[in-house]
Amino acid sequence: MPKAKPKLKSYCNECKREQFQKILKSHETSYSDDENWVSGTSFWEIIECGGCQTISFREVEWFSEFTDERGKPYPTIRAYPQADANALPIKPFLNVPSKIRKVYSEVIETFNRGNTLLCAGGLRAIIEGICSEKHIKTGPVKVKNRGGDSRVVRQKNLRAKIEGMFEKGLITKEHRRTLHEHRFLGNEALHELAPPERAELGIAISIVEHTLEHLYEMQNHAATLRALKKQRKSKAGRGKLQPLRARPRALVVPAPSL
Repeated sequence: MPKAKPKLKSYCNECKREQFQKILKSHETSYSDDENWVSGTSFWEIIECGGCQTISFREVEWFSEFTDERGKPYPTIRAYPQADANALPIKPFLNVPSKIRKVYSEVIETFNRGNTLLCAGGLRAIIEGICSEKHIKTGPVKVKNRGGDSRVVRQKNLRAKIEGMFEKGLITKEHRRTLHEHRFLGNEALHELAPPERAELGIAISIVEHTLEHLYEMQNHAATLRALKKQRKSKAGRGKLQPLRARPRALVVPAPSL
């Protein structure tokens, strides 16, 4: 069986391309079955990307019966986390509440593993979590009466909560419509157990990321920008020479003539 190499080339999820990897630690296990003339070797490796220095783990398994048409053995490679050219990165939302941020991280991980049904459920949970964190418990929903006319009532479902966010000015009209499209995707996945397509989920994740950026990150960016502008103006003010003020002259009163 081939021996482990000190360096190898494999796909890096962070660099988004093939990179040389340095093997930091390797553990080898071997087995053989003399009666059936088969054998195998596995290498368990801790590797470091030569480009971004990200640490990951992989298993390289060689089995004597796994050969190509020329009889040459080839390995079975399993990477942890799974190497995928289409894998999505977890964005560093610094101002998003920790509970929502944790669900978001798990959503990206399930998407990268191909667990589409769980991913759709997680995306819906993020929107529910945002509404809870923003204290949106109800919202106005238009319903039809038996006579055919309609009236507005307050409800507690996700549809109503999205309307409640719009009602409070947290999202725009277009953003509200987009979130309703996302809501339909989650309904089909959870209520009908219909796994969505990967492309659909990718768009839904973009919608959620935009929502988190809009509701939590943009306000912090705006506050930072105001602070920097204030600091710049303060420095500019100190750098200017202040105009000299003329000292008031002493009032001289002539002595009275005798």
